[in-house]
Amino acid sequence: MQKVELVCGDFEETLVYASSGDFVYLDPPYSDATRFRGEYSYKGAFHSADLERLVNSCKTLTDNGVRVLLSFKECEAVMDVLSGWSFKHLDVNRSVAGFARSRRSAREILAYNY
Repeated sequence: MQKVELVCGDFEETLVYASSGDFVYLDPPYSDATRFRGEYSYKGAFHSADLERLVNSCKTLTDNGVRVLLSFKECEAVMDVLSGWSFKHLDVNRSVAGFARSRRSAREILAYNY
């Protein structure tokens, strides 16, 4: 990782540093269908407007020759707008819950443009 640069900040502001030939991995928090509190229910994490910004950023990165891997909840809206991308569907076990019997699995996707 000697040639890797890690940046902490808003994804839209940091992605401007990516250029042709770069690889970007995106793993944003996500909401369930009833509330936008993020993957682990923290308030203000990721909203529907952020999802639109994310998709637009993915399209811009693709146009600029950047390889992108996006992990996200299984979401038809995302898969529809990222036409031409490849998708791998996964069942992911969740470990966030106070009691083991309350834990569940979730469907996620890996979306990639390469």
